[in-house]
Amino acid sequence: HHKIPEEDIVVVAPCSFNTVNKIALGIADNYAMTLTQTAIGKKKQVIMALSMNNGLWNHFAFQENLHKLSSVKNITAIWPEFLYDNGSFSRLTMAPFEKTIDTIYKSFGILRYEEIRSKSF
Repeated sequence: HHKIPEEDIVVVAPCSFNTVNKIALGIADNYAMTLTQTAIGKKKQVIMALSMNNGLWNHFAFQENLHKLSSVKNITAIWPEFLYDNGSFSRLTMAPFEKTIDTIYKSFGILRYEEIRSKSF
């Protein structure tokens, strides 16, 4: 008898391999997934900050589901950062939180910036 609150935006951060696959398959087996799937159905904005290891990133099912979700207009994926050590790939990590915040602002048509003032000479 509980009604899920209607939100303007849902941010899934970090969004794991398992979560991306659940979103793509329409699985709503817990409160967070139910909220996310409801937002998708109501055409609300959903932002996923992807975070997983390299092996899961390259998994065929994940890549197929990420491609599938890329065609959904109200879902935005923030790709993880690919980190390198001495020119060689090291690991994946979730993008900086500031990138997620900027993506949220962008979805509402707001540009965020920090004003920098220089000293007058």
